[in-house]
Order: sequence, then structure tokens, then C-alpha cells
Amino acid sequence: MILKALFIQRICSYDGEFAPEALCCITEYAYYDYPKWFDMEVKNQLIELKDGISSHAVIDIEVDQDKIANILNNNPKVQGEIK
Repeated sequence: MILKALFIQRICSYDGEFAPEALCCITEYAYYDYPKWFDMEVKNQLIELKDGISSHAVIDIEVDQDKIANILNNNPKVQGEIK
């Protein structure tokens, strides 16, 4: 599965002050159905951070869909009451 992720690099006062950040992502399947949502989310994030970033890119990342499903389906569920 491919994830499309918006990465940014904040403007640093010194080299290495900030690590690259992933702000939003979408699976290739959801992007096929809702490209406008992701494109608007990217645009809104960039507008919000306009003067605080030195660079940005949408990067495709290949992930193992089966491993993710295994993690999600095998995590123990915590049950109880909030009082």
C-alpha cells in the first residue's frame, strides 16, 4: 500500500533544530476516492504554516498493508469504565 504524506521542514535557527515533520497522510485507496480532500488539506496546512517552513513535499511511502492490518487486528482492547 502507498501512503501519500505531506512532509515539511520548519525554518531552523541552527542546523538540526527541527526534524522533518509529517503533517497529514492518506492511503492510495482513499486518495483515489477523495483526492480533493487531501489536496485541500495540504493547501490548508501550507497556508497555516506559510512563513514558518523552509521546504515541503508530498512523498509517497510504500508500507506493508498486511503488517499494518496484523497490528491493528491483534492489539489488545482495554475495557472498563471511566468514573
